[in-house]
Amino acid sequence: MKLIPFLTSALFCLWGASALFPAGCEKRSDEVVVGVSNDNPEMKAAREEAVKRFPEFLAAFDKRKIGDAFAVKVGFPVRNSTEHEYMWILVRKIQGDVLSGTLESEPATDVGLKYRDEVSANRADIHDWMYAAKGKEPVGGFQSEVLRKLQKEQGR
Repeated sequence: MKLIPFLTSALFCLWGASALFPAGCEKRSDEVVVGVSNDNPEMKAAREEAVKRFPEFLAAFDKRKIGDAFAVKVGFPVRNSTEHEYMWILVRKIQGDVLSGTLESEPATDVGLKYRDEVSANRADIHDWMYAAKGKEPVGGFQSEVLRKLQKEQGR
């Protein structure tokens, strides 16, 4: 079972009605965690789409401007478990296949991290991505619809 915070602060700030990552955009205390089976075909298909289209993310990141926001979702191992908690990283830098930035979720489990910690991820570990250029519609977030559906099915 994967644990995925739904509507994390990264999603909320990126997709919120106000400006992207406004100065007052802080950690949300009402995050919902959605449990997802490791073999969920919809989540697998959404990840495949994200992987296939990742060059779009890289191209947009190379052309980014002040006010644009870029995030990737990565699984962090839960201590003393075989589980992973999938959370968003606000990407600040990309060097080769390593993306670095800050954790944009408060972990629901013990992953040895906390909200806004500096973290890095390998490209191969990315499960989803999204970006929003200032004043334009967001791109990516392929697993969001699946998570909304699962959240509704779980009665949240």
